[in-house]
Amino acid sequence: MHSIAHKPIERKIVKLFPVSLVLAVLAAPASAQVMDRAPPQSVQLCVNCHNQTLEQQAMLDAQLIPLLGAQQPKYLENAILAYARRQRDHFFMRGVAAGLNAEELAEVVHYFASAPRAPERPSAQVFMPASAAQCVACHGDSTIPPATEDIPRLAGQHQPYLKGAFLGYVQGTRRHPVMQAVATDAKGAPKLQMDELDAVVRWFSGLSRGVSSR
Repeated sequence: MHSIAHKPIERKIVKLFPVSLVLAVLAAPASAQVMDRAPPQSVQLCVNCHNQTLEQQAMLDAQLIPLLGAQQPKYLENAILAYARRQRDHFFMRGVAAGLNAEELAEVVHYFASAPRAPERPSAQVFMPASAAQCVACHGDSTIPPATEDIPRLAGQHQPYLKGAFLGYVQGTRRHPVMQAVATDAKGAPKLQMDELDAVVRWFSGLSRGVSSR
């Protein structure tokens, strides 16, 4: 993979929960949410942002928020605990995660992880970019599951969210020993050029049978 010269990176992409969107979704009626059953009380706040209608998914702000339906259970648990322990940085998520007890945490994880994967959808055959091969080895694709339950499913996820997450590892605003090594070289420079990164996230996002809006 090629590296790109150091230049200003789109830092605005890694801001995941814009205040304007948080306020909008919190004000949305429950009937606007995508759900096949009423969520437990512990999940009510989560579904306001992570259960997205088709109209909400068309909004750029909403595309910066990950879809959690059919996501890997151990990954969900680890992510929530990381916010609660202030190991992951987000002004809104830290407060939400810290407010969950063990039983509520289990309810949240089960609610999202037990959702059906996104349905199969007809689409033109798009060949996997060469740069995505290393990603698939761990994260899987529409037919291969992630290697372990603590690795997130990327198939079907929003493009802006995926790009922002990768750039977060490049910039150091997100930390993971494996992903840091995947995203940057020994000198801390990004391993993917921006056009390569765009091709990878576009391919993952276009896969069916991935994460869903619940």
